[in-house]
Amino acid sequence: MTRSERYLEYRVQHALEDEGFLVINPAGSKPFDLVAVKRGVVYLIEVKGRDTRYPKEQYERQVELANRAGCNMAVIKKTKERGKVLFSMPVLYDSFLLLLDALRRHFDVEVVM
Repeated sequence: MTRSERYLEYRVQHALEDEGFLVINPAGSKPFDLVAVKRGVVYLIEVKGRDTRYPKEQYERQVELANRAGCNMAVIKKTKERGKVLFSMPVLYDSFLLLLDALRRHFDVEVVM
């Protein structure tokens, strides 16, 4: 994990905590970088830096785990524009608006499908 990526991960963690989420940062970021919970809804979150590769095998494994657990999965990727991130939810069981609204209060978020 790059320094830039780690910094973004901590920014996302603190932003969600400020919005009332319980955020867990698993050791070694395995299998996800962050686990966020609010109102009984669980989000498994992968954070990627702007130049960080996202191996297909890692992505497929994370989607499989999210589906097996019945949890939402979000990917947050930094862009070249300062303070802007890309947001996608490849696995969606519950409303993503709770997470998206929280992130929008702290970042310039572009949703990608």
